[in-house]
Order: sequence, then structure tokens, then C-alpha cells
Amino acid sequence: MRSSCHPRASAPPLTRIVRFCTGPMPRPVQNVTHRCWSAPARVAFVTQLIVDVESGAAAERVAAQIWAEATARRDGSEPRDAAQTLPGVRRRLELDGAALLVARADGVPVGFAIVAPRTSSLEVFYLAVAPRAWGGGVGGVLLAAVDEQAKALGHSSLELWVIADNDRALTVYQRAGWTVTDDVQQTGPGDDATIERRVVRHLPD
Repeated sequence: MRSSCHPRASAPPLTRIVRFCTGPMPRPVQNVTHRCWSAPARVAFVTQLIVDVESGAAAERVAAQIWAEATARRDGSEPRDAAQTLPGVRRRLELDGAALLVARADGVPVGFAIVAPRTSSLEVFYLAVAPRAWGGGVGGVLLAAVDEQAKALGHSSLELWVIADNDRALTVYQRAGWTVTDDVQQTGPGDDATIERRVVRHLPD
């Protein structure tokens, strides 16, 4: 994701943005603010998948652990210690107006996103799903919560940067209504450089 940042200013914290449910439900879930649908059979044990805006050291460590696991699975490498990914998570959360959205399945963390407002859009700096929850629709739920966050902040445009050959992520974004652009950027030096592609979304009125 993009490496530019700017000092964080105080902003009123946002509370729960969106609440979803998946899997068979014995009765309607109360206070569901968006939508509920049946999940694939392999995650049918999930009774509630809830996305909340969270803060504090514990939530930051949760995000760092999920990022370490997800990127290791993506790259086919050994998982890094969460202590190695925590500084990056905290750096993004220092951005002005940044928010950490955590998805929990029956209370267990399964994904997260970090977003922050830019001049004319809301940018997604991190979005990851724990590998054990891949294929269960968690990414789509997080992106819907990002939409709600954008609306709450008065933004209709969203953007993010993703590794150009990360086909799994690109598919998730496109299914959620995002558009892959021709804009690319290179991050990292020399042989460690990564090519990222810009992905955008404009919320309907």
C-alpha cells in the first residue's frame, strides 16, 4: 500500500459502522444495519460476522497478526512474527482520521482493514483476511464496511493500491464493485521492488 503519511489530528471516534451475519440463523439477528446472507458450507458454523471500528494496543496486535499470517500464505513463506508487522500497522493508524475495522466471526478476529481520509477520497491502506477464513466472504464484508465508513465521513470515492499480480485480492475487489485502473507504482528498492496497481470505487448516490 502507499507509503505517504501525514500527522494525525484528533477526530471524533466512529462507533460500529456495520453488522452482518452469515450461516444458518435460528432467528433474525437484531440491530443488523446492512444485510445478511447464507455463507458457503465450509463456514456455515459461523453465526455472526461483525465488523466494528476498534482501537487500542490489543486491536493493533490483532491486525498485525492477521497481516503476518495472510501475507505469508499469499507469498508461500513462513509467517513473520506479529512484532515485525506491528510498526507498519501503527504507522498507518497515525494518519489523520485513520480507523481500524476488525471483523470477528463469533467473537474471533478473522480480518481487518485500515482506512484514512485523503483530500478527495477514503484510502484503504490495509485489508487482510486470516487464511483460515479465506473463501468465506469476509473480504467482501470488510469492503462493505469500508463503504459505510466512507459514507459516514462524507466521501463517495475510495481508493487503494494492491500488488499487481495478487489475483485473489483483485477478484475480491472487483466483485465488490471496485475498478482496476492502469495506474501503477513501484515500492521498495532494487530486487525487492513491488509493482502495485491502483483500484478505485465510486459509491452510488
